[in-house]
Amino acid sequence: QCNFVLGDPVREFEARFAQSCGARHAISVASGTDAIRIALRACGAAKGHGVITSPLTFVATAESVNAIGARPFFCDVEPASANISPAAVRAFLETQCERGAGGTAVHKQTGIPIKGLIPVHLYGQCADMEELNRIAREWSLFVVEDSAQAFGAERRIGGEWVKTGRMGTAAAFSFYPSKNLGGAGDGGLITTDDDGVAAACRVLRVHGAPRAYDFTESGYNSRLDTLQAAVLLVRLAHIDEALAARKQKAAFYSQLFREYADKAGVPVFEAADLGGPAPAADRFLVLPSQAPNCRHTFNSFNIRTADRGGLTAFLAEQGIGTNVYYPKPLHLAPVFEFLGYRAGQMPVAEGICEVICALPMFPEITQEQQTFVVEKTVEYLKAR
Repeated sequence: QCNFVLGDPVREFEARFAQSCGARHAISVASGTDAIRIALRACGAAKGHGVITSPLTFVATAESVNAIGARPFFCDVEPASANISPAAVRAFLETQCERGAGGTAVHKQTGIPIKGLIPVHLYGQCADMEELNRIAREWSLFVVEDSAQAFGAERRIGGEWVKTGRMGTAAAFSFYPSKNLGGAGDGGLITTDDDGVAAACRVLRVHGAPRAYDFTESGYNSRLDTLQAAVLLVRLAHIDEALAARKQKAAFYSQLFREYADKAGVPVFEAADLGGPAPAADRFLVLPSQAPNCRHTFNSFNIRTADRGGLTAFLAEQGIGTNVYYPKPLHLAPVFEFLGYRAGQMPVAEGICEVICALPMFPEITQEQQTFVVEKTVEYLKAR
C-alpha cells in the first residue's frame, strides 16, 4: 500500500497537533496558504463575499481571500502589537456597512456581504480575540485565525489561557521552516472544533472528493506528505523547549538593548508605551512588548527605529542578517490596487512598515551572537 501521502505518520501528527492546542480536529494540507484558502471555503466564504483582515501581514492572508473569488476588506492595526485593531473592525462595520438579512453585514458602497474575519497573530503574539469574537458574533461573521507565525501562543480569554488554534471557527497554521514549528519544506494545517468545517476541509484537500474518484466539488491537491509529517512529529515532541528558548532569547535581547542604549544615550521605548507606530524623533529604539493577557512566542524579534535602511545596510556589513515584516502594507500593494485604497487610510500599519526591522531570532542563537547584534545596532544608532 502506498504510504507516501496522507500515511500513518500524517494521521499521527494530526492527532498530536490537535491535542497540543486543544482542538477537536486537525486537518493537514500542503502549505499555510492552502490552509487559509481551504479554511475560508469550509467556513462558507465564496465568490462575491467579503472578508475582513489586516493590511500588515504576508500577502498569503489576503491573497487567499482573493483566490476564492471573495474580496478582502482591510482594517488598521494596533500600535503596540501590530495586530488588527478591534476598534477599527467595529468602526468599519458600523460606519461602512449596514445590517442585511439575518443581521449580517453588507458593505454600503459595493453591496458585498461581509461573511468573515481573519485576524493575524503577527510576530508570534495573539490578536485581541476576545473582543474580535464578540464583534464577529454581533455581525454573524466566521473567524479564521491566521496562526502561521504563532503556534504555541496563548491569550487569556474569560479567565482561561487559550492557545491559538481554538479561538475562532477555524485556524490556519504554516510549517514553513522559519515558523515556530517548522518542517523540512512546506506544509500547513487547519484546526477547528466544528465537525462540518473539518469534513469540508478533508474533502477540499483531495480534489473535492469525499471518497476515491467521487468528485463532488472543485477542490485542491493539498496534502501533507508522509516525510514532512515524520519530521514534524519529531519537532513537535521538542516544541516546548524551542518556545521557551525563544522567550528567553527575546528577554535577553530586551535586557541588553536597555543596557547598551542607556549607556549610548539612545532613547528606548516599549511598543506598549506608544500611542502610534513610532516616537516623533530622529533617533530612537522601540522594543517589542508582550500584552499582559498574552504569552508571546517571538517568532520574530522586531525593533522599530528611524533610518531602517541605513541600519540594515550597516548590520549587513557586519555579517548580521535582518528582515522587514513588512515593507509595504497590503492595501497599498499593486496586486490590490483594484480595491481602491489610498495612502493614509491605514496610518498605523503604514507607519509601522516604515520603521519595523526584524533581528536574528531562533532558539539556538547564542548570547554571544545576541550581544554582537545589540552592540552593532546601538553603535549605529548612537552615531546618527
